[in-house]
Amino acid sequence: MPSDLMFESRFESGNLWKAVRIGESEYNLVLRPDLTTGGCLWFYFLTQNMAKNFTYTFNLVNLYKERSMYSSGLRPLLWSEQEYEGTGRGWHRVGDNISYTENSTRRKNGNNHYTLSFQVRFPHGNDTAFLAMCFPYTYTDLQDFLVGLEKDETSSATFTRSELCRTIGGNRCDLLEITAPPKPGNQITDRQCFVISGRVHPGESNASWMVKGMIQFLTGEGHVARVLREQFVFYVAPMLNPDGVVNGFYRVSLSGQDLNRQWSDPGKSTHPTIYSLKNFVKGLNDEGRLLCYIDVHGHSTKRNVFMYGCTGSDGREKCFPRLFGERCPNFSFKDCRFDVDRSKENTGRVVVYREVGILHSFTLEASFCGAEAPQPPPPSPDIRTGTVPPAPPPLPSYHFNSEDLEQVGTDMIQALAEYATLSDSGWRVSPDYAQHLQDARARDAPGPGASVLDLYLASLKVISKER
Repeated sequence: MPSDLMFESRFESGNLWKAVRIGESEYNLVLRPDLTTGGCLWFYFLTQNMAKNFTYTFNLVNLYKERSMYSSGLRPLLWSEQEYEGTGRGWHRVGDNISYTENSTRRKNGNNHYTLSFQVRFPHGNDTAFLAMCFPYTYTDLQDFLVGLEKDETSSATFTRSELCRTIGGNRCDLLEITAPPKPGNQITDRQCFVISGRVHPGESNASWMVKGMIQFLTGEGHVARVLREQFVFYVAPMLNPDGVVNGFYRVSLSGQDLNRQWSDPGKSTHPTIYSLKNFVKGLNDEGRLLCYIDVHGHSTKRNVFMYGCTGSDGREKCFPRLFGERCPNFSFKDCRFDVDRSKENTGRVVVYREVGILHSFTLEASFCGAEAPQPPPPSPDIRTGTVPPAPPPLPSYHFNSEDLEQVGTDMIQALAEYATLSDSGWRVSPDYAQHLQDARARDAPGPGASVLDLYLASLKVISKER
């Protein structure tokens, strides 16, 4: 019989409350539920004292959602210290015999809990191995990332970092202003603005990876990024719930409340990040500068990347998501929704649309799981016999990795840049913006989603300029 596993979660963003051995190699695991709401889905813990290539069964017994992507292919993530030191391999998907079923234990609201069960064979014995629901991205990760940008000679010239406010727990909530230095006739205060926020729900760590991709692109040396910084200001609040992230909560802050349900009437002391960001957004709009607000999230029950918007009078709210879908391979326009459910009336997306009056107010959602693979077209009949050959087997869906999520962020900014040139946007840009953007795209290496025609036209422009 193998020795007892050792468990630990008392580290940043960790969540595991109790582990009970119920068999030779089987453990029931109880997660720490969110304050007041009892919601429980995020897990992140380490285990030690394992035997090599021995099959262990883990049962997470107090999850709260009826539907889960674990029933449709989602697998947990593993990070092995010995594997990383030996091969450089980091977080990767593991788990066999995965099931997600209702159990008989009751939540405070009378509904039953659900159990996620899976089996793991650890690649090394006496290792330190971490298991997580999604790729972790801690508050410290964000601070280290921002400090790195500030120390970089190139990126540091593209943005300023300020403190939006302090949280209940005393943590700093950062606000980045990404734009070019002012010029005569092109002052920063005259430029139109985008506001992007992320990680209001601490368990949605995939949101942070998307926001990271956006920031890296906007502060980078690419020619499109330079054109955008000359034309616009991008305000980014990358982590609206630092307290929840630090403490390993799933949806709430230290107030015990879901901050994305407090936008209608946020409290200065109880919801300081929402209170401060709402006032900041309203101030930009009062100046006539706010074009668009995008709040970045993760989604636990759907595949793909998609957006939620608010239905306008002429359908223009669908134009940007549709363009985004044409530019981002992992984006699915068919999964976008534009109606407003009653339970979402106090969210940032809806309040910015209704109270502030911004049509382009969205949430960007990425699946915790991944995307549906593009399927091959059905075979055509044989022109001589008329018979239809067998259809090829469907391509399997796939998981997102952190690089995929960062690329989604890059693709979104690229799509915004293009959308600003269209009349559908209704945005005011300088007369030469479209030409400058076209030239910049030709000079940059085309990103994922570019067509063969895009590549060909880009190469012609480069050759023409070189001549």
